[in-house]
Amino acid sequence: MPSKQAEKLDIDALHQRMDMLEARLALIEQHLGLGSDDHRLELPAAHESDISAVQDSSELEMRVGAVGMTWIGGFMLLCGLILMISYVYRLGFTYVAILFGYLLSGAVLFFRKTLQRSVPSLYLILETMAYLIFFYATFRLHFFTDEPLIESRAVAIALLTLVAAAQFYVSLRRKSEFFMFLAILQGFVAVSISDVPLFYFGLAVAMAATALTLLLRRGWVRLFFGILLLTYFMHLTWLLNNPLAGNPPQATPHPNGNWIALVIYTLIFNLPVFWRQKKHLKEGALIAGTLLSASGFSLLVTINVLTYFQPEWGLAALMVSLFFLALASLQYALTGHKWVASLNACFGFIALSIAIAGLSRLPQSYAWLALQSLIVLFYALWLRSRLLALLNTFIFLVILFAYWATYKQVNMVNLSLVTVTFTTAHLLHLKKHALGLRTEALENVYLALGFLLLPLSLYGALPAHLVTLSWIGVSALYFGLSLMFRMVKYRWMSVVNLIITLFYLMFIDFGQLQGMYRVLAFLLLGALALLLSIFYTRRRETQLQKRKRVGSHQ
Repeated sequence: MPSKQAEKLDIDALHQRMDMLEARLALIEQHLGLGSDDHRLELPAAHESDISAVQDSSELEMRVGAVGMTWIGGFMLLCGLILMISYVYRLGFTYVAILFGYLLSGAVLFFRKTLQRSVPSLYLILETMAYLIFFYATFRLHFFTDEPLIESRAVAIALLTLVAAAQFYVSLRRKSEFFMFLAILQGFVAVSISDVPLFYFGLAVAMAATALTLLLRRGWVRLFFGILLLTYFMHLTWLLNNPLAGNPPQATPHPNGNWIALVIYTLIFNLPVFWRQKKHLKEGALIAGTLLSASGFSLLVTINVLTYFQPEWGLAALMVSLFFLALASLQYALTGHKWVASLNACFGFIALSIAIAGLSRLPQSYAWLALQSLIVLFYALWLRSRLLALLNTFIFLVILFAYWATYKQVNMVNLSLVTVTFTTAHLLHLKKHALGLRTEALENVYLALGFLLLPLSLYGALPAHLVTLSWIGVSALYFGLSLMFRMVKYRWMSVVNLIITLFYLMFIDFGQLQGMYRVLAFLLLGALALLLSIFYTRRRETQLQKRKRVGSHQ
């Protein structure tokens, strides 16, 4: 019996192995387009889990082998062919090298048609190779050679531009997003070696307009992002003296109005939000495009300012702030898209903080920076933007800690900080739901800051014999605010502040106060403590009576 059972298990394992091999063969035949539907294998349902595992591993293997190896092989082959053309150039056979390049490009285009149906991925690689080899052969007519066939640099650049334009036209007719980007990349190479500002930035603006048009008409999102990154990279290379044209990497001597082009294509890259109703314009794409555009613009403006406008950096930051805030306001007013508007507004208010620091003197600028926080909060309430409110809190904390770290008590700054903290806390309490805040954490942060700032400000601003009396007044103020706004937080602040005042009076200020000031301090502190006691006693009795009434009704 055991031997028969073992044989049966061996036979079952063998059948299972055969089924798995048949599944693998069926997948290979299906991938290669062999066989027909009538001759497909019917697989036992008992081994579906094993077959699905085989299918997953086979699919991964097929992708790596059929696609990955094709791209790797194509890239290496392209490099080898370009090196071969360069080798013929170095041997001194200039005409032969150029002719060989063009013939090679044509041959690759011819043979790629035979592979269009059998190996589609190789077809794409070969066509890409053909276009790049053709462009490289045209490039070597003048550049990177001791004996150029075309002496005029302008004529050579014009030929390269025509090659890129021809591929642009073909890609447009074929509706190919990949080859369109390849054509624009070739145009970028042509314009980079020209080193002519008008041509350079004119093409950058044209590239941005092309990206927007094709995004809206054909939904080419990847092309839009590719051109966006390429455009800002072009601008960066120009600011670094255009090393691609053979210049030494350094700051470009003259601005040549590059900031005008920068503003134009930044505006173009921010236009898709106005067509947000199109299906291919997803929320994530709009946010990512805005973030990349704002980051690129800010980086390039910073380089511009540090290079050409350093004495007027405060005014430049103010102009950047107005640009971003105007753009954000227009986007929100016309589209209602708060995320895109909020991102641009964040960059605008960061620039405004820099502008305030540059246009006003320290430490007075801290007062203006604190008041700016209120402007940001009102703007966030208009946009209903939680992101902007959080950024505002972060900037305010940075300003506060920078002030504490660099300066002693400055009355005007202290007054501004205290006013902003309590005003902001109250606005967050009233408009919490408008900003989409689920908790009161942000409000509590400002209340805690105000609770610390107000006594410290009075301590620094008033004479020593008035500190205790002013702190008693602060406790009374908190208690009055709790009655006015019916907020428990202010009552807690009143009680805690009164306890702190008591300890300060007994252990620090008792030996300093003299005469009537000492009497007033004890009398006022005791009176306020009794007043709070009476309030809490009556409130407790009221709550007990309510509980008894509820219990009697039940």
